[in-house]
Amino acid sequence: MGWLEASVKIVTALAWPAVAMVAVILLRREIAQVFRRLNRFAGPAGIEAEFRDEVAATSELAEVAAPDKPEELALPTQQGGAARLAPNPTLSDLVEEAERHPVGGVMRAWHLVEDALNPPGTDRRLVASYQRMMELHREGVINDDLLALGRRLQDLRNKVAHGRVIPDPHEVREFVISTWRLAAALNKVVT
Repeated sequence: MGWLEASVKIVTALAWPAVAMVAVILLRREIAQVFRRLNRFAGPAGIEAEFRDEVAATSELAEVAAPDKPEELALPTQQGGAARLAPNPTLSDLVEEAERHPVGGVMRAWHLVEDALNPPGTDRRLVASYQRMMELHREGVINDDLLALGRRLQDLRNKVAHGRVIPDPHEVREFVISTWRLAAALNKVVT
């Protein structure tokens, strides 16, 4: 085997990997967008969840656990000296914002729950939201359905906050509405 034949074999062996590498480099933005939009999450120990299904199930629970969906919430505009949300935020404004900025919309919606759990004058910001909901459940202030709704919403929020999922406009809309329902229910019972 001469040097020419050896060179041809080497070039042939490297051709497809080189083409694949060039394709990945040229299409890196498009490939990244595809991975960002994946709704399926597979975690350790065989944990698999479909984000869209979780949001839908949580939305159904929200309708049962917290049927009231007012257009405005009577939330304080000041929390610890800093403005958190515009005065009397409306549901439609939050949904519109969340559809434009899904991750920010999820985080902002979750702040409604945190504000409802920690009204002005209380120093409970250091207590995790779910721990506070557990306290309220033990005290008989919230029922099992509201506790379950809070837990599901917090799990969904964490998936988004930690970059495991970027929700699409439909998912973020359902999340915001469910979170709104929970915040409205908590506003009625937490003092």
